[in-house]
Amino acid sequence: MNYREVFKTADLLLSIFIENNKEKLDGRKGIVLVLKNNSDDFMMHEVIGEMSREKEKEKFEFACEKISRLVEINKYGEQHLSSFQSEDIPNKKFGGAIKTADGYISASGFPPDLDHKFVLLLALMVGEIGFKTAAAIEKMSLVNKKKWVES
Repeated sequence: MNYREVFKTADLLLSIFIENNKEKLDGRKGIVLVLKNNSDDFMMHEVIGEMSREKEKEKFEFACEKISRLVEINKYGEQHLSSFQSEDIPNKKFGGAIKTADGYISASGFPPDLDHKFVLLLALMVGEIGFKTAAAIEKMSLVNKKKWVES
């Protein structure tokens, strides 16, 4: 995964994404985007858009937790492609991260269903996933996303 390309594409995608989802965003203008390659133990992050320092810290922790949870689950047999598959709202473990062939992409800053939508679109745009994989991820996430959207 080319981190620079992914962050640059996310920056380009954000304004269009916000415009198309503004009624659901309640004035939110940014996300923390976290990336992890399969070959690395570390994660890279950037704030995309606008966000206060306090929110940045909180959203960074959420975005990293989403990836860490997917890594741990996938390490021990189950193969999750989306953090929605292990979402636990009472314990602040949300959806909004996906597994790609090369690693993981996670966002936090929007409602979890929109974090998920953003990373799915981003992964498609940078070629980290194809349409079949995107459809599979969306299908697996749909049941869990409904409980968030309906609450």
